[in-house]
Amino acid sequence: MGYGTGEYAPGIKEPATRPYKCAHTIIKSHAEAYHTYNDKYRSTQKGQIGITMNSDFMAPKDPSNKSHTEAATRAQQFNLGWFANPIFKSGDYPEVMKQYVAKNSPQGISRLPNFTAQEIARNNGSADFLGLNHYTTSLVEPVRRNGNENVTGGYIDDQENILSHDPAWPGSGSTWLFVVPWGFRNLLNWIRTEYGNPQVIVTENGVTDNNGTLRDQHRVDYYQAYITEMLKAINEDKCNVTGYTAWSLMDNFEWSNGYHEKFGIHYINFSDPELKRVPKDSAVFFQKLIADNGFPDPRQNNAAVCSQKLFISLVLIFPVYILR
Repeated sequence: MGYGTGEYAPGIKEPATRPYKCAHTIIKSHAEAYHTYNDKYRSTQKGQIGITMNSDFMAPKDPSNKSHTEAATRAQQFNLGWFANPIFKSGDYPEVMKQYVAKNSPQGISRLPNFTAQEIARNNGSADFLGLNHYTTSLVEPVRRNGNENVTGGYIDDQENILSHDPAWPGSGSTWLFVVPWGFRNLLNWIRTEYGNPQVIVTENGVTDNNGTLRDQHRVDYYQAYITEMLKAINEDKCNVTGYTAWSLMDNFEWSNGYHEKFGIHYINFSDPELKRVPKDSAVFFQKLIADNGFPDPRQNNAAVCSQKLFISLVLIFPVYILR
């Protein structure tokens, strides 16, 4: 969004080339940082190096339609595979991505940069864990072109997909964020099967409001539902998830939306010079979650009231497995 649409810094609007060049530089730079740590510091510090990627789960709009399932896979590769494939799988971009960017490059030369053989070797395996930011799910179907469209080219057009959302999905304080817990489990399983079950640390997961309410039951429900799906992925599907971080500890400046969209489990009145942090109901929920290493009993605190069916099923299957 900083190099394609120009919505974020540095405000460059060159969607056909700059996003690909930027990502190319990031991947190579990450690999060099990883190998520098490996060569100079790992033996004494015993640390780990990872990289965080943001990804929706891409679901076919019509699962029974082969073109929709292919489109969803293509979208997932353009979204997560763009960075994950070079680092966790082959050292290079996904084949479908190379194919579609080349096909949509009017000069006959792909706008997707090439890695050298040496760079591919440096990229491959250059992370100890995959950091995952995940919020929502998109429905995907293929674009149907008749050959007469004026396709300007760029990261979005190259995918030849249309993304949408089910109108039945609950919304949030953001136009793009819909509550789709099952997509979280599916994405974790996609990572498991696509990349050989790497260690995953969930570095961001959360939901917005735009009214700053302290009684944020929708956020409690979101976390309960999404963490439940994560636990299913861990305990039933054997996904190698080792950490989870809620986004966010407090309301913050949210990109181009400023202070309007609020992710925090603590409220801040930004008009107050003291900027006091006030815990929301979701903060009480997390306090109990961490203290008990499991979901709190909804009968003990109104702030943690969730679906009784959800609570019972989780406690029976996953009694205390939240943090380790």
